[in-house]
Amino acid sequence: HIGFIFQFHNLIPELNVIENISVPALISGKKVDQDFLNTLFEYFGLLNKKDSFPLDLSGGEKQRVSVMRAIINKPSIIIADEPTGNLDEKNANEFLANADVIIDATDNIQTRQLIDKISKKKNTPMIYGALFRFEGQVSALNVDGSPGYAELFPEPPSSGDTCEDAGVLGMLPGIIGNIQALEAVKLIVGIDPNLIGKLLIYDGMNHSTEIIKI
Repeated sequence: HIGFIFQFHNLIPELNVIENISVPALISGKKVDQDFLNTLFEYFGLLNKKDSFPLDLSGGEKQRVSVMRAIINKPSIIIADEPTGNLDEKNANEFLANADVIIDATDNIQTRQLIDKISKKKNTPMIYGALFRFEGQVSALNVDGSPGYAELFPEPPSSGDTCEDAGVLGMLPGIIGNIQALEAVKLIVGIDPNLIGKLLIYDGMNHSTEIIKI
């Protein structure tokens, strides 16, 4: 039920494009839906690459193959790594078209602002998560008209150390990611209380949390 899109594609070099895309179906013991597969090839513009091998593909083509592989089993959840860092308004609308919940794990503010915009437009909840040094933040945004990222941070980000420059404690992404996953499950099954209209701030130095209203 889960599809993965990896940062470095992770295509198997000995397999051609069709075989790489079919791997999740083979692992799960499912028969590949040939009509759906052909639709994907047409949609992603790779009809002439079916029998090509990864070494013959461009970076963009490899990325599209990795997306096709992630959705060939029609998963309920897609976990996307680096490809979402290249979102623009057109492909964001396509990529997030059937999402029930968007879990934001990006470290790019421009991408996060775009996700927020699409989330509002489609009325699809966005589980926001952010990291900086020893601190993390989580919130459930754009839930039936609740505040979004634009309301949380109405001013453009100020200049200063980026996450890459300042660094992040290695264990912190796991802590914040688990809180995001918990909030996503709460939304899906309707569990209260949750972080709709609230911002949770986690301090990894002393393991304290604070929740403030947005």
